[in-house]
Order: sequence, then structure tokens, then C-alpha cells
Amino acid sequence: MKTMMALLLAGAQLTAATAVPASLDADLEELCKKYAVPGMAAAVWSEGEIFAAGAGGARKSGSPERVTVADKFNIGSCTKSITATLAAVLVEKGVVRWETTLAEGFPLWKPTMRPEWRGVTLGQLLSHQAGLPTQTSDLSPEVGLQIDYTQLPRDQRAMLTRQVLRKQKPLTPPSTEYHYSNLSYAIAGHLLETMARGKWEDLVRQHVYGPLGMTTGGFGAPAYPGRVDQPWGHHKQPDGTLSPVPGGKGGDNPPSIGPAATAHAGTLDLLKYLVAHLQGERGEETKFLPTGTWRELHTAHYPPNNYAYGWGRDSWPGMGAGTFGHDGSNTMNYTLIRVAPERNAAVVINVNCADDGAKKAVYEMLERITARLNAN
Repeated sequence: MKTMMALLLAGAQLTAATAVPASLDADLEELCKKYAVPGMAAAVWSEGEIFAAGAGGARKSGSPERVTVADKFNIGSCTKSITATLAAVLVEKGVVRWETTLAEGFPLWKPTMRPEWRGVTLGQLLSHQAGLPTQTSDLSPEVGLQIDYTQLPRDQRAMLTRQVLRKQKPLTPPSTEYHYSNLSYAIAGHLLETMARGKWEDLVRQHVYGPLGMTTGGFGAPAYPGRVDQPWGHHKQPDGTLSPVPGGKGGDNPPSIGPAATAHAGTLDLLKYLVAHLQGERGEETKFLPTGTWRELHTAHYPPNNYAYGWGRDSWPGMGAGTFGHDGSNTMNYTLIRVAPERNAAVVINVNCADDGAKKAVYEMLERITARLNAN
């Protein structure tokens, strides 16, 4: 088996002149034991190179397979930033506008769409300003949501979108209040795939994963059903024990809300993604998006709410002004991503469960990383 450092060096494609990253293995092993979580992985970027990385614990509770820094984790709601990034790419290509309305995107549905939804824009959906409920379980009974999960993912999202826009009343008028909403991103994703005449998953592969070299990027539970070849998610049971969840059906959120919460990626690949956003926010030249579009993507357009398009602003205390990031969970995994433009740093922390212990482990790891960066 390859060592963690060998995997790290291969994944980072470091040159001989680049400093070898510090190992976080010991910290992560300690936190897994301290908070009774199965496994963790983390990676840190600072001043133009990987500053530190590592892994600890097990892919599956009670099994011998160890987590590596190359393993793939479900990233839950951090998927929202990927959907927003896809939107930015499609805006640059002229496929869609931030101001594109639901009536423009779904003209055949306009006659049966509730009037309140017709003027809602892509930007409002991406910044949680549309007035949509948080979950499908929060929808009004009259929506009568019935999704056929044997259908293809895009067809599931089409059914969800059409039923919500026909029968769900907005919680508040659009752009008047912030309501964090997985539904908002599910509908935004279907708007993008409709305008681009593709599938959200394929569009992400083509326009985000591919250009950024995210070879581990995918969707759904990363482990092959029945195998411990990648980290398994874990459910917290009433007695406090963690129950492993195998890959395959039931191992992640349903595809109907895919654009909100079903992406997965390796820790180092997710760090690549953050570095692209870091460089864009710092005004560094990138081939991926022009500086103005990066800024549009990262700006909170509806103050005093601090949520931009897929990103929460000022979310990394101790790392300077203008930080942004997201937390994500599919109830079986937990991911934290943070970007600090002023300090030229970024961090990814993954854990394969999502109970209180997981969050405590992630945030203590963030505190340790912050202290090391500030001491460097």
C-alpha cells in the first residue's frame, strides 16, 4: 500500500523544488479518537503551495481499511458552490444570465407557473433569496410531491421543479428575506441544465471538474456497493453508536436535489477547486474565469445577508477580512471548505460521519490549522 506522503506527492504533482507538506496525520488520528468519529482527511494551501495534508481513522467503523488523503468524500451542501461555479461558467459562455428568470428558462411551464415564481432569477435562487422552503419535506401538502426515483436524475429534477413552481407558495416575496434552501439549488440546477441542454452532472464534469483537473470528482456515494474502497458514511443511532452506510442506493441524497448536495471529490482535488477560487478572488490571472466573474460569484448581493452565490462570506475567523466558505453534510458525512484571500490560504476538512462529534472534530482541526498558519 502506498504511504500517505507518496499519495500526497502524486496528487499534488509537486516538483523537486517545492517544499514537502507537513503531515496532519497525528492531529487527525487524535481527533478521531477524541470525538469518536470513524475517519478524517484534510489539506491546506498557503502562499502558493500545499502547506499541510493528512488523514486519520477508518473508512468504515469497525473495519481495518484506513482513510488516505486520496480518498473521496461526499461534500454535501458544499456542492452548492460547485453549482454556482457552473452557473458562472455558463454566464461567461452566454448560455444564461444571472438575471435569467424562471419564466424565461421554462417558457412552456409559464402558463401553469404561480405568478410569484415567474420573475425569480438565477441569482436569487443561488443566494437563497427566492422564498423557497429548505427541504422537500417542508413543502406544502397541496404540492403533492411524487418523484419517481426510477427515472433519470434530470427527469427527477424536472418533476420536482414543475410541481413546486405550480403549487408551492413562496414563504416570503423574492429578495425580501434569506431562506437557506436545497430546493432553491435543485431548481437552479435544473434551470442550468435546461438552458444548456444537458444534464447537470455532465455539465459539472465538462465545465468544472475537467478544466480544474478534478479527476476524483463525481456524484453520490463514492464507495462501490459492498466494498470498503472509499470512506463509507455513517448514521448516528439513538443509542449513540455510528452505523456504516454502504455505497449505492441510500448512500447519499437523492439525485432530485443533486445540485444542492450530491457531489463528491478527493481532498486534494477539492483543494485544487478552492485554489482556483482563491486566485480568482485575489485578482490573479486564471484561464477558468475572468476576474470580474469571480467577484460576481463571491459577492453577497443582498446585504445584510452574507451569502454570495454558493458561498458564505467572512467565515474563517483569524484569517483576515473577506474570507468565504461553506459547510456541507448529507447527514452521513461532513465537509468544511474555507478560503482566505488576504492570507492567500485555503483549507479542506472531511469526516465520514455528521454527528455533533464530527462537527467538533472539524472545527478543532480548523483551529489548529489556523494557529499553524498564523505562526508560520
